[in-house]
Amino acid sequence: MKRKIGIIFSIVLMSFTLTGCTISFGNATTNTTTNFEIDKSSIVAEIYSQVYEQAKSDLYDDIYSALYEEFVGGTIDAETIQKQIYDVIEGTGQGNIGITNYTTTEGEQTPYATGSGVIYKKINLEGESYLYRYYFITNQHVVEDGTSFTADFSDGTSISAQLMGEDETTDLAVLTFDTNLTFQVVPLGDSDDLKVGQFVLAIGNPKGSSLYGSVNFGIVSGLDRNLLDDDGAVNTISSYIQHDAAINPGNSGGGLYNLDGECIGINSVKYASTDVEGLNFAIPINLVKTVISYLEEGNEYTGNVSFGITVTSVENLTSAGRIEYSVPDGVTSGVLVIEVSETGSSYGVLIANDIIVSIDGSTVSTTSDLGAYLQNAKIGDTASIGILRNGSNMTVNITFRRAISTTTTS
Repeated sequence: MKRKIGIIFSIVLMSFTLTGCTISFGNATTNTTTNFEIDKSSIVAEIYSQVYEQAKSDLYDDIYSALYEEFVGGTIDAETIQKQIYDVIEGTGQGNIGITNYTTTEGEQTPYATGSGVIYKKINLEGESYLYRYYFITNQHVVEDGTSFTADFSDGTSISAQLMGEDETTDLAVLTFDTNLTFQVVPLGDSDDLKVGQFVLAIGNPKGSSLYGSVNFGIVSGLDRNLLDDDGAVNTISSYIQHDAAINPGNSGGGLYNLDGECIGINSVKYASTDVEGLNFAIPINLVKTVISYLEEGNEYTGNVSFGITVTSVENLTSAGRIEYSVPDGVTSGVLVIEVSETGSSYGVLIANDIIVSIDGSTVSTTSDLGAYLQNAKIGDTASIGILRNGSNMTVNITFRRAISTTTTS
């Protein structure tokens, strides 16, 4: 079994060694003339993700055989995937731009921070001084404390940009700029379709304009990831995309793309430590689409409420864990509360070792169920929470407050 796994992944990895993991706009080429009439999603996302997900299961032999037959038969190969990468870089990836945040110091505008952005909307301006207005997304921490901003491009052009709205809880902001120039608009995909093992590209400007348009290749390493705040608590249950496409300071606000050229996430967080590698996180584009619909109109986003709890799914507990947290025999699902933050909405209502089994009458089996509910909850909403406490069923009410993220960002 180990030998089979080694063979197929060695073939794939050797194929990519020729191009490396980082590709710049300046080095991209589109000389490939071969036409590949394949279903990109089913070949790249589906087959590879199935191998990743099923590698330790009894189904592996069947999946391995099917994949190997496709590979040696030429239906899927490194050249196909390489062409898709080039198409993204030369196509919708061009809608990834830079942003500079300026502050006023002694009456003068000075650069304060730089980051990346994704152009997602263009409108025609009739009877105005300019032909077009573009909207782009970035991270809130990129624009924080800024007094003016510019949208920056690969040729050195900078255009004054206006901040339309920002939201600290989701770390998102929307800006606009007016121009007579034409720029690429990036299609926003569907992050609910993502699978672990799917190939992705992170495009952005690490270290600013000197490395403008850097492209890094990786896979989706995990989905529905909850990030801890400085106190170790889940201040909000967010479904972050975990991936290993390298991001660094300056990548903040840049896009995470699938190989069809759709932006499926906005890079926001990187864990930086001497003992940590490849832990990068992007805000799912479906959440982004909800938030920017408020921000682009200058309105406040009222979602992303604070729960203020550290949790885990009961089904993930080991035998030792069940004993440690006093989980009753026969309880196999629900969300275990490990710790309650003093600053969260749950403080004074939930306690450690509570098991959440329902919310507003809907069954809660895993943390994903809880996260799905919170994605649509609003500040000021009151939720009826069914819990199991000390072996007894009871119901408590929680009124949601604002969530403030304090996680280290990119």
